[in-house]
Amino acid sequence: MKTSLPLVNNHGFTRTDCLVLAITLLVLLLLGSSAMGNSRWSNETQAARCRMNLKRLQDAFQMYAEDNDGTLVVNEDNSFGGWIQENMSFDGSRVQNRSAEFMMNPETHLLWPYVKDAYVFRCPSDYTQVRFRGKSYQRVRSVSLSGAMGTDRFGIQARGFWLPASAGWQVFSNLAQLEAGSPSLLITFMVEHPDSINDGTYAFQMPGNPSNFPEFNSAQTRWVDFPASFHGGGDSIAFADGSVGTRYWTDPRTIVGPTYGSGIATTPSQANNTDILWLAARMSRPRQN
Repeated sequence: MKTSLPLVNNHGFTRTDCLVLAITLLVLLLLGSSAMGNSRWSNETQAARCRMNLKRLQDAFQMYAEDNDGTLVVNEDNSFGGWIQENMSFDGSRVQNRSAEFMMNPETHLLWPYVKDAYVFRCPSDYTQVRFRGKSYQRVRSVSLSGAMGTDRFGIQARGFWLPASAGWQVFSNLAQLEAGSPSLLITFMVEHPDSINDGTYAFQMPGNPSNFPEFNSAQTRWVDFPASFHGGGDSIAFADGSVGTRYWTDPRTIVGPTYGSGIATTPSQANNTDILWLAARMSRPRQN
């Protein structure tokens, strides 16, 4: 005689148990999807705010030049000031690392009259902090200006030491040079990696021979300062034509998590890094005599 199987035994679940389990898993799945969606939304919002900050800096860069007979803003790595003054570090005792008021001096921060907002100098996704007298402070700057842009404090083109300019790479010192150099393909401001940022100049080494432009030898072209990757593996970058975008890095060697203190090796060699070659095509041009 056939008998019906029991609804429960020592090794199984009741139908009610199965239903509760299925509903629980569905709720967890929906919560997880919502959290991931919120995370993506937050990241995209932060990236948009970062691009807006760079847009304001780029507009200030342009307005400064127009108010100074086409001469670009000072971009010199010294303590005299320029588009920015002094270095970033993790030393909380140094006021330039923690004080927004430090950015508001128009004699040493020449773009301040055009932005009048200290927060435009920082990516909102950069959570770097410094400690001072028992308190934590948000570090005030994430952005650097390309070493191929600007002048020294005497109005002469900046040194372009790392390019190097001495090899024949152009340092742009006025608007006329920018307009002749395909401004939509020339980087001005970009967010720098928090372990790499120091002075206001974003340093990058171009290949040794400008005559081969736009072909590059990847062994000679390298990071000096390292780019940020705050936005899902991407960096916010402004261009001389006023456009701003996010570059999503394609080589995993470019995406380096911050340590907030240990730093990144200067001039790391990364042969065949497509991101280095991408940046090189937008950093400078062979000098026109």
